[in-house]
Amino acid sequence: YGSESRVDRRRWIYSHPKTDLEINHHVRQHEMFHGSCAMDPSVASKPFGDGVEFRVGVTVPDGTYEELYRLVLNPRADPNQLRWHDFWISLDKYDGKDIIIKNIFLFVFY
Repeated sequence: YGSESRVDRRRWIYSHPKTDLEINHHVRQHEMFHGSCAMDPSVASKPFGDGVEFRVGVTVPDGTYEELYRLVLNPRADPNQLRWHDFWISLDKYDGKDIIIKNIFLFVFY
């Protein structure tokens, strides 16, 4: 995304809903998880669809899951959503623990 004078280059994972991605991770003290959500600009011109829901959560070794972030994007209804949506999540609650960071992408239907 960006104009020719300022192009935003990022490493990214291209996936289609419904996708569940899991990352095993040992949390260091005062660690933050940084992520960004975006959709392919071509989706804004499609004649159908109600967007995608992005979720990020954590599963700890006992199997407990906690959702930490949720965002619904529908650039077909709001073209201003055609950009990167950055977020930062504090992992202080999990200092010193082994966790699974889960990224979930879902279709949204209304």
